[in-house]
Amino acid sequence: MTGIVTMLLVAAWQKPSLYKAHLSTKIMVLAIAIMMLFGVWEAALDVAKAGLPGELSETLKKAVIESISNKSVPTEWWLFIGFMYFASFFLDWLADISLKHEKDKQS
Repeated sequence: MTGIVTMLLVAAWQKPSLYKAHLSTKIMVLAIAIMMLFGVWEAALDVAKAGLPGELSETLKKAVIESISNKSVPTEWWLFIGFMYFASFFLDWLADISLKHEKDKQS
């Protein structure tokens, strides 16, 4: 995960025009799409938990709910995708600064 962030940071700083043209919006769209998929997955797990039959014994019901809960999206993945979404704004700003610096340097 840190490798992805590092590569994007280097791209935004070293090749800002490439970053702005090809990566900037794609990172944000990909992060939003993955967050939506994670949300749908979590909602499906909640529906599965709520749909358990009432005839199950309490111990069995707890075991099934725990088993379903173990299939949820890890917190680290949520944090990373959220970080990537907000980092895309920072990287976009960094690329703008780098492009401005290159223009000033050429003039």
